[in-house]
Amino acid sequence: MGRAVILRDSSKHTKSETGSENERVSRAVNSFIAENEAALGAFNKDGAKIIQSRIALVKDSALLNSVYGKIDGGKTADDAVRETFGLLIKSVSKRNATDIRDIRDSILRILNGGENGPSAFPENSVLVAHELKPTVICRMNTENITAAVCEIGGITSHSAILLRSLGIPAVFGVKNAPVLISDGDFLSVDGSSGEVVISPDEAENYIQKAIKNDTAFILPVQDIKLLANVCTESDILKAAENGCDGIGLFRTEFLFVKGDTEPGEEEQFRFYSTAAALSGDKETVIRTLDLAPDKAPPCFKSITERESISDIRGVRFSLKYKGIFRRQLRALLRAACFGNIKILLPFICTPEELKAAKAVINECAYELERKGVNYRVPPLGVMIETPSAALMSEPFAREADFFSIGTNDLTALTFGADRESGYFHKADIAFEAVMREIEMTVKNAKKANIPVCICGEAASDKRLLSDFIKMGVSSVSVSPADIPNLKSALSRYE
Repeated sequence: MGRAVILRDSSKHTKSETGSENERVSRAVNSFIAENEAALGAFNKDGAKIIQSRIALVKDSALLNSVYGKIDGGKTADDAVRETFGLLIKSVSKRNATDIRDIRDSILRILNGGENGPSAFPENSVLVAHELKPTVICRMNTENITAAVCEIGGITSHSAILLRSLGIPAVFGVKNAPVLISDGDFLSVDGSSGEVVISPDEAENYIQKAIKNDTAFILPVQDIKLLANVCTESDILKAAENGCDGIGLFRTEFLFVKGDTEPGEEEQFRFYSTAAALSGDKETVIRTLDLAPDKAPPCFKSITERESISDIRGVRFSLKYKGIFRRQLRALLRAACFGNIKILLPFICTPEELKAAKAVINECAYELERKGVNYRVPPLGVMIETPSAALMSEPFAREADFFSIGTNDLTALTFGADRESGYFHKADIAFEAVMREIEMTVKNAKKANIPVCICGEAASDKRLLSDFIKMGVSSVSVSPADIPNLKSALSRYE
């Protein structure tokens, strides 16, 4: 809770200092880098990766050479920056374009003596904005900020990740927030449920419907496991500290983005076996490589220069580049001897893809057997995160050992809504179409007697727990920080 502070773009552009146009650009770029590097220490690993990617972009020699080349051709520094970044924005995904546009605007402001938003705020401030950009977040002194409310943006946007990284709850997609909310209004913000309330004592002033009646959270008596989403060993330890029942989603991409070369089988084996050992007897569901279209690691640069990752996401990438897939699978089969590992295949759309993946697993097992290497073939799960996978969940259930429903992608693909847009908010998961897809998937899983886990933002929404339990969902997998809240919600009605 806190008092609203409305953020508006009030940057004043005073013509820049003297010097050649090339010097102006160089000073602006160095200033941008220094500002972002100064902010790095405030963020966790997820947030730091975003800041590092911003720094890497403005250091890119091809981009800078393009700017300087345009200046040599007679352009001003401002026009050269606009044109170079404009071409880049047209060539990338919508999500990346949003971030690149923010970087461009930041450099242009620095070029012209402006500031990239306020940095200091009164105690117990709730920031309210049309859009809260990464540049502003990097400059903020977060000590006095209790929450944020934004009109546009999505829960998986870079701004949202940065705010979570700072421990600041935020709600996105609040239409006309800067108009409906005034400076100084007392606000109650619940980032987990998406509730924003003006003057909590006055129910008529709700911006979004606040569910205050405890009966909305009454849960049927049935066990449900609270699992954790993790990327690193420290995440596993944090999840265990918060009382998780296991690891529901171990994202292996982190291992691949750490360097310029692909991690070998031995490095992956050590990584996975350590994770399994840390979890003890509890399940550790490890997802095979799932490259996001806008976050392909440097070690696969030669591949991404040839083709779009968006066309070969998840298991399609693995089946096309089987050498990479085999190295990961051999490491996983070997690590399975050290704990309760399960393998999860991402972004599968057809039963044929599942059968092809299983064939590669069997080939890897045979190869290890022939070499006399200890291994275990762990249970194999399918990530249901596309409408086609939900529709084909019955044949999938006959082939898989378990399901994990990825509600973020499932929602976005069902509604044709970019994850960055205000339409993509976790409240949207309650829309009938997506809930029908989830219910159909759970029913088909129950017929085959296999468990189902809910992943994504919907998993941490207390309002949906009752629905998921009634459907027969076995577990939900959430960030380690969300586990205590869900345990509390469940314990109140045991």
